Amino acid sequence: CLTLQFKLEYLHTFWNSIFFYHLFGCLEFYCNFAVLLIDLLNNSINTTVEMDDMKEKEKEKDSQKEGMELTILNAAEQLFLEKGFNGVSTTQIAQKVGCNQALIHYYYRTKANLFKMVFENKLRYLVSLFYVIEDESLSFEEKLVIRIKSHFDALAQYPLLPMFVLNEIRNNSLSDIIRQTFKQEAPNLISKLDKELRTEISAGRIREISAFDLLINIISLNIFVFLARPIMEYVLGLDEEMMNKMIENRKQEVVETILKSLIP
Repeated sequence: CLTLQFKLEYLHTFWNSIFFYHLFGCLEFYCNFAVLLIDLLNNSINTTVEMDDMKEKEKEKDSQKEGMELTILNAAEQLFLEKGFNGVSTTQIAQKVGCNQALIHYYYRTKANLFKMVFENKLRYLVSLFYVIEDESLSFEEKLVIRIKSHFDALAQYPLLPMFVLNEIRNNSLSDIIRQTFKQEAPNLISKLDKELRTEISAGRIREISAFDLLINIISLNIFVFLARPIMEYVLGLDEEMMNKMIENRKQEVVETILKSLIP
């Protein structure tokens, strides 16, 4: 009996040992697994953070690149407006920006490409002023007044622009670029304006006139005061305040002249 009881106790102890052995083994396994999982999660988080940092650095780099491109473009625009294409070098543009000349060539390759972008931007800007937001509540006359004043105000903001365009059309060796830019922008504007004119003419509200002639009248009347400004300042002895007042009065005079010219 003692021997049997001893064997049973021994067997019980043996099974308990095996149970606790496997229990601790499982616990060790799960602990190791948990540590591994935590490491993986940490690595994943670190990788995500690093990727986010890289994306932010790329965005910052792109932003700096765009900022430099725009700075170069603005500096070139100012110099081109003052001196024309032939009077400006990439060295002068680089000096105005405060960068080396190689950076100008990196972003724009050649002075001709830079000039083309400046000229196209300015021409598109002037053309865009004749497009009025489609508002059915506005009459043709109200839209026309907005167009005239917007164009005049743009010339007042960039008084060197009219002479710049005229000089480059006459003297620039890049006449193909200039001609192509006009061909791209002018037809859509003329077509849109002509459609509006046909409606007004058919209704008897204005006299017969083509969109081309109306645009020429507006542009020539608006441009003249800025082309003649140096002469008027010298001959009439006008200071800046007097000149600005005269320009503002001239804007209203142009509006009234155009509107009266359309009366049937």
